[in-house]
Amino acid sequence: MLNASSTMYIRIVPQDRDRGYMLLVAWVKPVIQKTATQITTLSVLTRDSLTAAIDAATKSYKPAKVVDVTPPGIHAQLRKLFGESKAPEIIT
Repeated sequence: MLNASSTMYIRIVPQDRDRGYMLLVAWVKPVIQKTATQITTLSVLTRDSLTAAIDAATKSYKPAKVVDVTPPGIHAQLRKLFGESKAPEIIT
């Protein structure tokens, strides 16, 4: 647990050469690989696996709040990948 009273920021980014996605977890913005507290590779991405990865980070660090700072273009890619018309909220 890093800080139970802080905001944890998450960002989903594509990997090079279409190898999947990564989940970056950080306590400061902007969320980039260099400042990430945790980097999780999501090679076989489904809505359930993404939710499980976010839940695991949340349980591990126990933040007061989780904020998704993933760019809208990546959300559009994920909606298309998951076959959804509108992405569910990740912010908790």
